[in-house]
Amino acid sequence: MKKVTLKRGKIKLSRLFKSEFQTSGTLTAEFKQDVEKITVYSGQVNNGFSDDIFGQDLIGKETEYKKSETRTAWYKVDENTSVEQVTKMLEANPNISIQKILSNAPILDDGQKEAIKSGLTTLDQIAENQACKYGDGENEGEYILRNGNPIYKVTCVRSNVVEDVNDTDSEPYLTEVMKVLLEPAEKIVNSLSDDLF
Repeated sequence: MKKVTLKRGKIKLSRLFKSEFQTSGTLTAEFKQDVEKITVYSGQVNNGFSDDIFGQDLIGKETEYKKSETRTAWYKVDENTSVEQVTKMLEANPNISIQKILSNAPILDDGQKEAIKSGLTTLDQIAENQACKYGDGENEGEYILRNGNPIYKVTCVRSNVVEDVNDTDSEPYLTEVMKVLLEPAEKIVNSLSDDLF
């Protein structure tokens, strides 16, 4: 048995700025929130497949794992908004949080759908921006894969705490660049999968 709990810290304004492609009359508020994921596994020995051959009734004995992350989300505000105004708004609304959405396909908001339709961007461009990639280290810049497919991530500011969404079992989407770069990985995953049966 597994139980997952999220502990969300207070959302904070990281900065208020004007980006290179800022919508006229607006500024971007960058928010950050520390989130701790606590996963508790029960110590039950009899799992439905194996018998408890040593008489070690471990029911009730649990193992806890903790993982922390700092989430970042961006939100457009009126260009006349001050840091003090945003900070007061956050203090007056303590339930504001950052939701994380994961998927095997790009996650599109209404503005992005309209931009694709109008020819201002493409699904592949949005996909490349949303694809999760490794940070510093040996695999820096490489796509993070699940079952041989890239994972896409979006964070959004919500007025209340909303459950995160994990849709990484959905139909995968690969850009043309991904198809070229991931072809060797796909062959390895497929050959490993074939060996399992």
